[in-house]
Amino acid sequence: MNSNKSLLFLGLLMILQIGSIAQDKTVSGYVYDASSKEALSYATISIPNTLSGTVTDDAGYFNIKVKEGSDSIQVSYIGYVDQWLLIDGKNKDLKIYLSPFEYELTEVVVRPKSARYYVEQAVLHYPNCITKSPFNAEAFFIERTSLTNDISNSYQMDKAIFNIYFPNYSDKEIDNQHQLVLHEFIEEGEAKSILMDSKRAKKRIAKQKKKNEKRREKGKDVEEINEDDGPVSISLNDAGAGGPGMSLDLIQTILEEPFLDPEYFDKFTYSFGNNSFYQGKQLMAIDFFNKKKVEHTFAKGTLFLDIEDLSIVAITYNMRVKLPFYINALVKTVAGFKINSISSDVEIKNQQASDLWYPKEVIADIKLQLEQDKRIEDITIKQMLNIYQINIENAAPIPEEMLFESGEEMEAQINNPDGLKWEDVKIATDH
Repeated sequence: MNSNKSLLFLGLLMILQIGSIAQDKTVSGYVYDASSKEALSYATISIPNTLSGTVTDDAGYFNIKVKEGSDSIQVSYIGYVDQWLLIDGKNKDLKIYLSPFEYELTEVVVRPKSARYYVEQAVLHYPNCITKSPFNAEAFFIERTSLTNDISNSYQMDKAIFNIYFPNYSDKEIDNQHQLVLHEFIEEGEAKSILMDSKRAKKRIAKQKKKNEKRREKGKDVEEINEDDGPVSISLNDAGAGGPGMSLDLIQTILEEPFLDPEYFDKFTYSFGNNSFYQGKQLMAIDFFNKKKVEHTFAKGTLFLDIEDLSIVAITYNMRVKLPFYINALVKTVAGFKINSISSDVEIKNQQASDLWYPKEVIADIKLQLEQDKRIEDITIKQMLNIYQINIENAAPIPEEMLFESGEEMEAQINNPDGLKWEDVKIATDH
């Protein structure tokens, strides 16, 4: 069972691009739906014939530096017709309108095989279409963890630039290497969990105080009391993933998700959706869902396949965890609270170069709701990992002294030998 099912994963929002040399051209603007005029979040802005690009933020805004020698950008969004724009170095605050891809209903109806057949073929084909050669990547990472209840409305956010080395992207058993280049921590409000403010916690503290009074009377040392701790504590510092490892695990273990696992194909319903379009490729859309839980989960989403070779281009899905009654009963007995719900919304995109597929983007939004003494607490972890630059030639491991360790303090692990600064990084973000 991968990290998504055991809960967790993560994040969301933003866009980025690291600038390079002084002669680079800067292009910025907004991407909208041509019909509704609404902003298109997470539209892909790429430089043709390269593995460089960025995505739009929540307002549809992007800002990208284009190296000298490139004269155009490609703007893509799943379900819309791509646009190519010539650039001259004066392209600032562009307004780009994408038109929905017009599909023919007959294309869906006349498929010679069932939707499930194409899913089976995509799963069989997947290991052969992703790269096995080592490569380096530059990525923007953001993780926002929030806690909301009747006494707290707070969040903590990490945003970072990572260098990543993939020894063999097709083999999930081989660990990737991460180097943290830049990091910024943002915090708002005081995180105070209801688990620290419960009747059980107050009773425990009162009991400990009484015990300490008796120890003082006998001249013995007293135990330190932390009145912020309940029987179970929730720390926003510990709730997140602390790096890109979990996002990469989600995309590298995608075939282990029940809806792509041949063992569970009979448990799911697959049907053709509306054909789509992305980065110059016509996509076959296949919707899926399960009526009965599989491994304690219910999943519903859409798989987007390259219509020519059935490569997996993108996946979007929602997954709800249905905890067995005995687990919730055990949690309530031991810790004094119950888990009302666990769910995740995930979006994965791949990118192609030289007929092979590489990771592009993972966006995940994990929601957990707790209840104690009729009080509700919502914990949300939103994470986005956007790989905006891939280097295939001369791929090299990250030096051992620069390796990032997930779970350790991020700020203390910055390794920035080139002196990169945030002002050198083009980021459009909505906190």
